[in-house]
Amino acid sequence: MSLFIIALAVLCIVSLRLSKGMGFLVHSQTTIVNGIFALLIFFSHSTYYLLSFPENAMDSLYRHFQNFHNQWVVTTFLAFSGYGVMLKIKNGGMKYLKKYPRNRLLKTLLNFDVAVFLYLIVDLVLGIQYDTLTIIGSFIGLTSVGNSNWYIFTILLMYLVSYFAALVLRDNYKEIAMAVTVCSVMYVVIAQVTGLPSRFVSTVTTYALGMWVAIYRDELLKLFKGKPVSSIIVISIVILSTYKLRGSDYVMNLNSCFFVLLVVWFMAHFEIKSRVLLFFGTHAFSIYILQRIPFIIISHFYEPKGTMSYVFVIVCLAITIGLAAIFDMLLVKLDKKVIKI
Repeated sequence: MSLFIIALAVLCIVSLRLSKGMGFLVHSQTTIVNGIFALLIFFSHSTYYLLSFPENAMDSLYRHFQNFHNQWVVTTFLAFSGYGVMLKIKNGGMKYLKKYPRNRLLKTLLNFDVAVFLYLIVDLVLGIQYDTLTIIGSFIGLTSVGNSNWYIFTILLMYLVSYFAALVLRDNYKEIAMAVTVCSVMYVVIAQVTGLPSRFVSTVTTYALGMWVAIYRDELLKLFKGKPVSSIIVISIVILSTYKLRGSDYVMNLNSCFFVLLVVWFMAHFEIKSRVLLFFGTHAFSIYILQRIPFIIISHFYEPKGTMSYVFVIVCLAITIGLAAIFDMLLVKLDKKVIKI
């Protein structure tokens, strides 16, 4: 597995360019960053289907890398979602909010539910059974029928909170961001009380952070450009001092927010120019939501061992890419027909 990470690192390095500031947090760059993390998520998820994980030194090293990044791989998806929502609230106002329930909430839920139906078909064919409550809950991401789910439940909740906050507070953008921040912290508290799995909430405040980044974008760029050394030292100190305490959801949220700031600092100084990573970022949702289908089907009939583990990952990645491309084309037509986008 380490070889895949090395290949990804090489791709990032050869695609790296010094930033001139004009591309700071533009859509293409945030999409590319998400493309990098979409691949890291894929590689991480693939290990759960390798019952005989290779025990050589390189692959043991990957286990350490996997533990190192932990849930950081999802933080930019949450943060850039919050960033994008706040920018559109600022630029679109009530006109944007009127279309928000349909274009943001319903579209996300509909696209996710189409994928859930695909998993249910796979489950039916393979004879995998789930109880009724699990199936019902899977359509909002609260439970799973084999698919990745927690992110969708959490992002839908954050979208909903953002919508009501913006409706009530209108153009008071800082108050909107503060309301979302408070609600995200309350979500962590509620999860602790109700026993909701940690993964649902361990990085949720990065969404609210993304809204603050949208508000203070110019100030952050000025800070990171004007004081690059002192700013990265402060960010690094917080990350390192909280790293070993990430077992607490509260600490993990703080740690994750500063990890996102580290990524933003990086984006203030560098750009990545890669059509490959742009592709993965553009199709990140479908890659994330569909990747377990080839994992489930192939591992159901065949247990990859040794070097075949690498073949398994490559084949599943190729299938996932194909599925994602087709899925996204179909979703465009479905969204136009059902949601009238």
